[in-house]
Amino acid sequence: FELEDAKAAGDRVGWAIVHSPIVQWISSIVIILNAITFGYSAQRSLEDPEPGTFEYTTTWFFTLFFIVELSMRFLVERTLFFFGREWKWNLLDTILVMESVVSLAMDEKRWSSTMGRVLRIARFFRLARITRVVRHLGALRLVLFAILDSMSSLFWCFIVVGLVIYVFSVIFVHAGADYMNGSVETSQSHLDLLRHWYGGVVRTMISLFMAITGGADW
Repeated sequence: FELEDAKAAGDRVGWAIVHSPIVQWISSIVIILNAITFGYSAQRSLEDPEPGTFEYTTTWFFTLFFIVELSMRFLVERTLFFFGREWKWNLLDTILVMESVVSLAMDEKRWSSTMGRVLRIARFFRLARITRVVRHLGALRLVLFAILDSMSSLFWCFIVVGLVIYVFSVIFVHAGADYMNGSVETSQSHLDLLRHWYGGVVRTMISLFMAITGGADW
C-alpha cells in the first residue's frame, strides 16, 4: 500500500523520508516527551497556577516540531493528505496543531478566570497524539485490540453481576421490611442505619455493589 501511495503522491523520495521508520520513531519519542511535560505541568499547577519558563519553552518547541512534521506530510502526500488512508490521523494532527497555535497566540491573562481555565484545559486534548504511538508498537497494538475485542464479553459480565445484585437486593429488602415492621423492639438508630443501607431496591443494590468493590465493608 505504501508503494501505491508513494506513486499516487508523485514524490517517492519524500514519501520514503517522511514515512521512514526513523522519522516515525522520532515522532513517537517527541509525542511521549510531550505527554511527560503535560504531567509535569499538571503537577506544577498545584503549587503555581501560572505557567513557567520551562512550560512556555517546551510548548513552543513541541508546537514548532508538529507544525514542521505536519507540513512535511502535507507537501509529500498532497491530495492523499485529505483523501488517503491516513486522512483521519492527518485531520486529528491538524486540529491539534491549530489548537496549539491558537493557544500560543492568545494571552490567557487577558481573559477572565473561567476562559483562562478553559484554555488551559483545552491544551490537554493534545494528549490525544499518544494514540499515534500505538501504530508503531505492535505488541501494544495487539493488547489494545484484544481489550477492545473483549468489550462485548465484559458488557455481558456486568449484566450477569447486575442481575445477581438485583436478586439479592430484592431478598434483602423483603427481609429488612419484615424486620422493621415486625414485633421485635429495636432502637431508632438501628432502624435508621438499616434504612440508610437497605431502604429500597436501588439503595440496596448500591450498598451491595459497594460491599463487593471495597466501597463499604460488611
